[in-house]
Parts: sequence; C-alpha cells; structure tokens
Amino acid sequence: MLARDGSNQDVFYRLTDPTDLYADRATVLAGFITQVPEGSGRQPEPIAPADGFDAVVAFCGKFAD
Repeated sequence: MLARDGSNQDVFYRLTDPTDLYADRATVLAGFITQVPEGSGRQPEPIAPADGFDAVVAFCGKFAD
C-alpha cells in the first residue's frame, strides 16, 4: 500500500485475506449504480460491466493541491 500525503493507515489498510469479506464480489458490485447530475436527463447505470472486473481501484480523498 502506498500511503503518501497523510492518509490514516489505521483507517485505510489492506485486509490480510480480503476474500473472506465478500466471497461473491460480483454480486456486491452489481448493487452499485451511477449518480447522475440532477436535471441531466440521464438515467443511472450499473457500475459493474457485464463481463466483470479484473481489478478495482478505490480512491478516498481530493484531487487538489
């Protein structure tokens, strides 16, 4: 894990065995949908692609100086 810029490693850390947390990740990820801007006329879409993911990257923070 790369933890620069002050991330709290007591909160954000890799599980020793993440497979125990969500045995069926595809089912968990299938429950997420996009949030569309109000008034855009777009409809929410599923996050997970039909053929699944090879990997997932999560970011918690802000993209700013």
